[in-house]
Amino acid sequence: MAETKRKALVSVVLNCAIILFEIIATPIVYRENGLAMFVYYTVLSNYFLCISSVLTVIYSIPILKGKAESVPQFVSRLKYMATCVVTVTLLVVIFILTPTTLGEPDCKNTLVANFVFLMTYGSMLYMHTLCPVLAIISYTVFEKPEIYNKKLPLQGLMFTAVYAVILIPLNAAGIVRGPYPFLMVRDQSILASFIWIVLIFSFAYAIAVSINVLSKRR
Repeated sequence: MAETKRKALVSVVLNCAIILFEIIATPIVYRENGLAMFVYYTVLSNYFLCISSVLTVIYSIPILKGKAESVPQFVSRLKYMATCVVTVTLLVVIFILTPTTLGEPDCKNTLVANFVFLMTYGSMLYMHTLCPVLAIISYTVFEKPEIYNKKLPLQGLMFTAVYAVILIPLNAAGIVRGPYPFLMVRDQSILASFIWIVLIFSFAYAIAVSINVLSKRR
């Protein structure tokens, strides 16, 4: 029980840090993008993480009081899903956006400079870097994982799937542009769009499986 309380305490601290960083990031990202910020996967995934972190903190209190051994299953599942999507955000920034946005307006002209910019400038410091990293650490190391479920990685894809179902048609209709290069279906062939969809979902599924495996093996 002492070990359970210790891990719950660290989890609470990390999740409180996530909540604080999301609060700090909100006025910054609004100043940068206005209401258009709600088009970004990064912003939506971080707010999903914030909600799951609030629930994790609330339901960790009984653990600290010795009245429970873990948070309810639905809270653990939400935190897992949120961790998956912000990890997608983190890795897409590193491996896709850093090279594909070189030289674009508001981005940098060298790979290293663009990487540093996308990971540390303004709201991106919190939403691209700090919150995803804290989420990965808190869930995989200090939070008791959900009982094994073969469908869990698929559920980790749900947020990404809903986002794609909404944003791709909006891009196709010309109502929204982007906000990411791989969503700009009007600027690329159908084959290119299909390849991007397969790559992104394969990437997101691999992340969901990895987060699940890491949480079980710790």
